[in-house]
Amino acid sequence: MSIRILVAEDQDNMRNHIGNLFNNVSDCKIISEVTNGLQAVQMAKKLNPDVVLMDIGMPELNGMAATHLIKEYNTAIKIIGLTMLKEINFAVGMFKAGASGYILKDTMNKELTSAVRVVNQDKIYMSKTIEKNILLDYLEKMNRGDCITARYLSSGDLEILKMLVQGLSLESICENSVLNSKTVEIIYQKILQTWVMYIRSGKG
Repeated sequence: MSIRILVAEDQDNMRNHIGNLFNNVSDCKIISEVTNGLQAVQMAKKLNPDVVLMDIGMPELNGMAATHLIKEYNTAIKIIGLTMLKEINFAVGMFKAGASGYILKDTMNKELTSAVRVVNQDKIYMSKTIEKNILLDYLEKMNRGDCITARYLSSGDLEILKMLVQGLSLESICENSVLNSKTVEIIYQKILQTWVMYIRSGKG
């Protein structure tokens, strides 16, 4: 069964580009497109999509507010924030609102279809462009003792986190450790999940 996608984007050229990215993707289907945040909430309630691709800066209702309202209605709907903005606070705001993913529009060609599949499996997806800075900030707060979620990470998990902060890919981490790719992926998701727990706790 295809992953049902709602696209919320006010720029015509960007909606068309997103549509083209999914043209030949057999396991994903765009079921509707809207051009503002209010329509996004209304259509999500009507169609119950699996995934919403949510532009952050839209008229009527911004992407963060629309995400919050959709998740209040149905927590099962997964939302991926889309933006040109690289500042960490925008990613933090979207994840606080309930998003499961965050992608910069200039990396969509490489990341978007994968991100949809990842969040549809109840996992977290973060654009590689901003991930390093976010995890660096997370690690620094852990080192200061500011993170209540640090207790969920083992010393081995923290070593993986340090490698990610250094800019190593998951493939490189596997090559530099005794862990297999599946184990590294599980730890990676655990790190992202604890970060989301941390910022949603109101501490981040």
